[in-house]
Amino acid sequence: MLFSSVLPNTYKILGHGFVPTYKKGVKGQYQIVVDKKSWQSLKRKLKQTTKKTKPMRFSERIAELKLIYRGWLNNFRLGNIEGKLKKFDE
Repeated sequence: MLFSSVLPNTYKILGHGFVPTYKKGVKGQYQIVVDKKSWQSLKRKLKQTTKKTKPMRFSERIAELKLIYRGWLNNFRLGNIEGKLKKFDE
């Protein structure tokens, strides 16, 4: 095989990455996670939307935030993101 020595955790595909699962008795399985660059991109978008200097009504700002969250969550719903989202909301 050509790719036998390459581990899945070295790949980044469409903002997703792979990390090994840590379960007792399970070896060689990986789970999908969100790449660090994608988290940074989300933070940047949210920061731009919530800037005080950006002239927007509150309802427009909330609508834009909903669009960002909905699109981002639909894109990364396969990844393991629950824990990071809880930290992010704090």
